[in-house]
Amino acid sequence: MPMVGSPGLNWRRPYDDLSYLAMDTPPDVAEGVRGCLTEFGLTYGAFDFGLDTRGMWHVYECNPHGQYAWFPGRITGQITAAIAEQLQHFDRERR
Repeated sequence: MPMVGSPGLNWRRPYDDLSYLAMDTPPDVAEGVRGCLTEFGLTYGAFDFGLDTRGMWHVYECNPHGQYAWFPGRITGQITAAIAEQLQHFDRERR
């Protein structure tokens, strides 16, 4: 989720001035994420991305135990549902 309104490089300050926007992941970025998860044997990873002024995506890291509950409920619910769906169908996808 991109953070809108960050006054500088450290987007974590000030929290109250930030807003969040859900957006579609470009197909090539999604493919890279799936490849990374497969390569490292992960079912879940919280990826940190940055977008430059041209709209290019840059990956910073993958947190295999990344947290997301601090996002607003409308976003947290979508992430939780996606993780639950993945875990429900884990065996089916690995065969």
